[in-house]
Amino acid sequence: MPRQDTLLILHDGEAVDAPPGTRCLAAAAVAIHPAVVGSYRRGLVDLLPDLAAALTPPGHATVRRDGLSMLVRRRATAALTGVLAPPQPGMRLLACAVAYDDIHTGSYRGHDVGGTDAGPIVLARRIDAVDIDGRVYQAVHLPGAPATVLVDDEPDPLDTPATYPGLAALLTAAVERTTASA
Repeated sequence: MPRQDTLLILHDGEAVDAPPGTRCLAAAAVAIHPAVVGSYRRGLVDLLPDLAAALTPPGHATVRRDGLSMLVRRRATAALTGVLAPPQPGMRLLACAVAYDDIHTGSYRGHDVGGTDAGPIVLARRIDAVDIDGRVYQAVHLPGAPATVLVDDEPDPLDTPATYPGLAALLTAAVERTTASA
């Protein structure tokens, strides 16, 4: 059974109750209801830009689609506004990520899917993230195997996860919103 999609907001800052110079990473998770994801033709790929549009402060130019109803938009904005606030003073917004289930069609346990010895198609847990410096992170966890993490310091827009544009827009809107409220 697939797990729920989750939006992750990460903050970074000086650690409290630790030696000076020690950094702390804090993450806040927001579960995304499957019905909301399912109401979009391309799921998270189309939902993430709508969430970014919902967060965009009034008066800023943004492309708004009709995907989110006004009620869902208000609820999404309220939920995200709470997790965008730094968990402790001095922390900064670092990255936005999304965790979701996906179908893995590459090699798995020695099988090359699509070759002459096609192995099973398996459900994989993925996390895609974008940080404020523009890096793209991809983590893939296949059943019974350690997670694989890829970091792209200079992402090519033609070779990034499908969630990348939405995550980048969401991060930009979140930074604008936290800067405007500071």
